[in-house]
Formats: sequence, structure tokens, C-alpha cells
Amino acid sequence: MTIKTWQERCSPLHGLDHQMAHMHSEIKELREALEAAEKDAARYRWYMQNILSGSIGFGDGWIGADETKEEWDALADAAIAAQVATP
Repeated sequence: MTIKTWQERCSPLHGLDHQMAHMHSEIKELREALEAAEKDAARYRWYMQNILSGSIGFGDGWIGADETKEEWDALADAAIAAQVATP
């Protein structure tokens, strides 16, 4: 009968820990991708609602064609947040 060392007895668990850590990081990446997709969908819905109504404005400012996608997204995010904050 061979007596196993502590490392030999725990090596399957060690491998399982690595697999779980890898799965955790994959789940985190998928969650971040899903959150980004949900945010893009909310922006798209907001754009469509405002385009159909004929107004894409923010108080005194309007979105211009010369503004970057990041600026459009930031303005849309602020408008969406304002809609959520006020019932």
C-alpha cells in the first residue's frame, strides 16, 4: 500500500480550483458584455423614440453630426438616467 502525500491527495482539488477561477472570469466577461449590450439597446430605443418624435435634444443643446459616438452615447446615457430618475 502506497501512502499518498498531501500534494497528491489535493492535486485534483487544485485543478478544480483553477477551472472554477477560469469559469468565474469567463462569467464576469459575459456579464460585462451583456451589460454593455443592454446599455446599447437602451440607447437604441431612446434614439428611435426621439427620432420618431422629431426631437433629439437635451435642454439647450442638440446632438450634432460632428460629435463623436462617445459624445452621443454620453448624452443618451444622461437622458436615459434622467428619464429613469423622474417617474
